[in-house]
Amino acid sequence: MTWSELSQDPSFWVAVSFVVFVGAFGRLLLRRLAGVLDAHRTAVRDELDSAAALHAEAQSLRERYTDEAAAAEKTADEIRARAQEAAGQIAADSDVRLQAHLSRMRARAAEEIARSEEAARQMYRERVADLVLAASTRLLRERINAEMQVVLIQQTVDGLGQSLRQRQA
Repeated sequence: MTWSELSQDPSFWVAVSFVVFVGAFGRLLLRRLAGVLDAHRTAVRDELDSAAALHAEAQSLRERYTDEAAAAEKTADEIRARAQEAAGQIAADSDVRLQAHLSRMRARAAEEIARSEEAARQMYRERVADLVLAASTRLLRERINAEMQVVLIQQTVDGLGQSLRQRQA
């Protein structure tokens, strides 16, 4: 095919116009497509950078919260240990106070028993003295005449009264 034949062929001119059209607008289209792709690439890169920054921040927060949780657990353990120690001390103090209270109660009870025993002894002595006096009076009445009885009874009563007063003092 020669140039003259080729220039007469409509398919040739369609092909030439297509090549010119693609050449002229293809560059523009490629530039725009490259711009769009570059913008998309930049947006994706920015999103990836933002995601990496968020990931780093999340990792930092996770580490911080993990550290804070460990510190809180340690503080809770310390508080628990102090509370157990305080409870032990309170129990020990309560035991000491209870023992002291029981000792005071025992001492009071012993004092009360001693007072009761002393009162019983005193009452016993007084009763014995009354019985001795009554028995002596009866014996003297039976064995001594009336005049002597009065004198002896009076002397005995006076002597016992003085004796009892001396014992009570």
